[in-house]
Amino acid sequence: MALHEHIEDTLDWVAALCGMEVRPRAPRALRAAVRALGHERLAVRLKAEACLRADRRHAIPLLRRAARLQAPAVRAVRAAVLLHQLEDRDGIELLRRMTREPGLRCGEARDLLRRASREIIGPEFYIRQATAALTRLEQMPESLAAIGRFRQALEILRFLEAPVPLDILRRALVVRTIGGENLSLVRTVLDGTHDICLEHVSMARMAAVEALLHQEDRQRAYTLLSRQLAHPSTAVQITAMYGLERLGDTRAIGPLLPIARDPDSPLCDDARRLLTLLNYGTPDVLTLLRPSMLATVLPKELLRPAAHAPDNTPETLVRPVE
Repeated sequence: MALHEHIEDTLDWVAALCGMEVRPRAPRALRAAVRALGHERLAVRLKAEACLRADRRHAIPLLRRAARLQAPAVRAVRAAVLLHQLEDRDGIELLRRMTREPGLRCGEARDLLRRASREIIGPEFYIRQATAALTRLEQMPESLAAIGRFRQALEILRFLEAPVPLDILRRALVVRTIGGENLSLVRTVLDGTHDICLEHVSMARMAAVEALLHQEDRQRAYTLLSRQLAHPSTAVQITAMYGLERLGDTRAIGPLLPIARDPDSPLCDDARRLLTLLNYGTPDVLTLLRPSMLATVLPKELLRPAAHAPDNTPETLVRPVE
C-alpha cells in the first residue's frame, strides 16, 4: 500500500510538472496514520490517532474510506470508532453496518467490534429493533423484511452477549401465520435442511428459541418452552419441542406424554422420538414415577413403570407407597 501511494504521489508530481490538472490528495503522513490504526503496538496507534485528530478535515474522508472497505477488519473498526470520536455522523452508522456483517462478527476483529458496538451503539438499539420487527411480524407474519430484521437483531444481541427481554421471546415463540403452517416445511427449518434463501415465520420462532437457550436462567427457558406444548398451534408446539430437545431437561417428559399418547396428533411421532432421547441414560429414579393415563383410575393413584410398556393395564403399573 505504501509503495502504491508513493507511485501515485510521483505520478502526481510529474503531472503537475507538465502543467496537467492534479486531483488533490491527503498528505502522505495522514494516509500512513490510517494504516497504522491496524498496528499491534499501542504506542504506534496512539501516535497515528494524534496525527489524524490534528488534521480532522483531511482525516475524516480517509477514515470513512477505511471503515467502508472493512479490510483489514481491525483497522476498519478503529477507523469507525475514531470517526465517532471526531463527532462525524458516519462513524456510528459505519459501525452498525459492520456489526450487521456475520463475517466480521466471527472474524479476527470480533472482540474489538463487540466492545465498540456495546459502548457506542448499545444493546438497547437492537432491542428496539427486535421489538419493532416483532410487532410488524405479528401484524404481517409473511413479511420477509420483518423476519430478517428480527433474526438479525437477535443474532447481534447474542454477539453482544446482551440478554433479550423475556417478553420479546414469549411473543416471538407464538407468532404464526393465520390458517396454519406446513409442518413439513417447519421441520426442515428446525432440522436446518431448508433452502438457504428461505425466509419463513418459523425461522423467527427458531431465533427466539436460540436466544432463550443462551439466557443464564435455564429455569425460565424450560418454563417458557414447556408451556408452549399446550399451545393450539402445532407449529408452535414442534418449535417448543425443538427447544426442549436442545435444553435436554428431563422434566419435559411429563408435558410431552399427552402428545405422545394421542394417535390423532400430527406431532405424536415427534413427541415419542423426543421422549426416547430424554429418557436415554436417565436414572430410573427420574423415569420411574410417571402418571398413568387410565380413565378408570385416578391419574395420581397409579404410576407407570420405568420401562415403557406397550399398554397401560394395571399389571404394568405400580402403586405409590403411602
